[in-house]
Amino acid sequence: IHEQADAVAETIGERAARGVGIDLGDLGAIDDDLLRTIRRIVVVACGTSFHAGLIGRYAIEEWARLPVEVDIASEYRYRNPVVGPGDLVIGISQSGETADTLAAMRTARTRGASVLAVTNIMGSQATRDADGVLYTRAGLEIGVAATKTFVSQVAVMYLLAMRLAELRGTLDPGVLKAAISDLKRLPHAIDEMVEHGLASVERVAERHHKAGFFLYLGRHVGLPVALEGALKLKEISYIATDAYAAGE
Repeated sequence: IHEQADAVAETIGERAARGVGIDLGDLGAIDDDLLRTIRRIVVVACGTSFHAGLIGRYAIEEWARLPVEVDIASEYRYRNPVVGPGDLVIGISQSGETADTLAAMRTARTRGASVLAVTNIMGSQATRDADGVLYTRAGLEIGVAATKTFVSQVAVMYLLAMRLAELRGTLDPGVLKAAISDLKRLPHAIDEMVEHGLASVERVAERHHKAGFFLYLGRHVGLPVALEGALKLKEISYIATDAYAAGE
């Protein structure tokens, strides 16, 4: 938790150094021309990575005006998915070894889609099964519950959304510049939250730790955050927890 600010700063790094645009570096076969011409994005991932993909969908659709689908990777290969040339499939996996995500990426690739791996680990299987790789640079994740790796995945999805918007001309340059400036302030904001905000979290935990059930509600980008919060509480405390769309 306390490494999140540094992890996000490392993830953003020189990729946002220009201030008026994003530089993702070498993405292998996934070049600028491909990013300009893709017609759809499909994100495949599991667990925490799936939730990061859901947040990424809001950013890509809002800024780059591209349709985005997000699939749980463990279900993707059991369908007969409609995917092929013109599609960019993004497989998100912290370890780069998640079996279901790898299988979904291979399914998409055999059908002619371009596949981008978003992972934290160099040399992982995902890097070998993809046409291009975008690293999160979060550092070694040693906790059961992903924390810094989750926020780093979200930061990478924001970077990708901004790069797509820049290449496709879907965002006013002034708005893009302001968004990049906000993104570069994220590590500082996380630092402040960890330093000054945990006391209120501790008070809530002290007050409610004997509750038998928790329900997380969220709307818009708050829904995937609620889903991730519920997953965290379940896997750490073993308290029954659910998350739901607030409007439902």
